[in-house]
Amino acid sequence: MAYYHSMLRVCDYPHWSLGQDFVNSQKRAFASLAFGSSFMHGSHTEVGHRFDADFISIVSYTAYQAAVSGLNTDSSVVKEISITPRTQSGVKSQEDIITMSINQPTREWSEVFRSLDIPRYELNFAALLTALAALLLTPERCVSVMTPIVKGLTKTSTAEFIVTNFMPEILEATANIHLSLWLKMTIVREFTGMIIKILYAFVW
Repeated sequence: MAYYHSMLRVCDYPHWSLGQDFVNSQKRAFASLAFGSSFMHGSHTEVGHRFDADFISIVSYTAYQAAVSGLNTDSSVVKEISITPRTQSGVKSQEDIITMSINQPTREWSEVFRSLDIPRYELNFAALLTALAALLLTPERCVSVMTPIVKGLTKTSTAEFIVTNFMPEILEATANIHLSLWLKMTIVREFTGMIIKILYAFVW
């Protein structure tokens, strides 16, 4: 129900500044994630697990790509959370899974999920949090605050990528963006609400 509720919130929100493709993809993603979560908890199969966990990765990756879509950079590190360009975007990955659900037999679903070129949701959340810190803090403060947080909360390979590769590039990409104090406070308030909901979802 929580995922369907999120889908309706996306539908009802009237002030999106993102492209309609991103907005529509989030609607479809939350609806699909509701099915995937039920599938996983009801079947306890590999396919069910992939439909749940991989769709969280797709939703978070699509949200991240929407958030950085306006940045003036072509860096794959910033735009795709990868040193080398990926073969598909979050939106395309989502479309592939929906097409799979309609046209392919369930015995082929695991292979489709394994073929997706998307970052894991742990990496997506780490990148999103670091990008937010880059907007709100000075570069020096961003590095000093986020480095121990990322190293403490993520596995070694994720932390190494974020600290060594991602953080310098996202700081460069956001260097010319200057937000007012009021806007920073608004972002912090909205982000805090999102974090509370995510923590509640994991605890639940």
